[in-house]
Amino acid sequence: DAWDATSVPTSTLSSVPRAPTSRLTRHLLHPKTIKNISTMADAWDDSGDDWDADSDDDFAAKLNLPKASAPAAGPDFSDEEDLAVVEKARVAKATQQTLKAKGNALADKKRREAERKEELELAKKAMELELEREGNMTAEERRLEERRKVEEGDDALIDDLFG
Repeated sequence: DAWDATSVPTSTLSSVPRAPTSRLTRHLLHPKTIKNISTMADAWDDSGDDWDADSDDDFAAKLNLPKASAPAAGPDFSDEEDLAVVEKARVAKATQQTLKAKGNALADKKRREAERKEELELAKKAMELELEREGNMTAEERRLEERRKVEEGDDALIDDLFG
């Protein structure tokens, strides 16, 4: 009961274009072979494939390996310094020093400005007192004061010229 293309009626084969077939192709397409292949696929037993369910400990037992108690601890970096923290502290210190210098410069500038204003106020006060004193002088006192101012100016010029 060998199946091949010759057992099919000729009337059926004449209507279908025929491709060249080999003996292996005819065997694989035989109905009994197809039935055997389908029953083989149904009978596949997955019970022996527990490899995907095994844990690492089960594998170690099968291979007679010593049981691992705990994963090895990594290196201890507790004594290491975090460079980001060190850099942040360095930048903060430099910024603080810069701000302190700027603050000191600003304080000096304000102090000098206050001293200048104070000197200006004292000069104004001295001029007011001088004008008030001159207003209370007699004509003779004014002439003597004028002469004294001219002499002081001449003495200052002579000191500048002759050192």
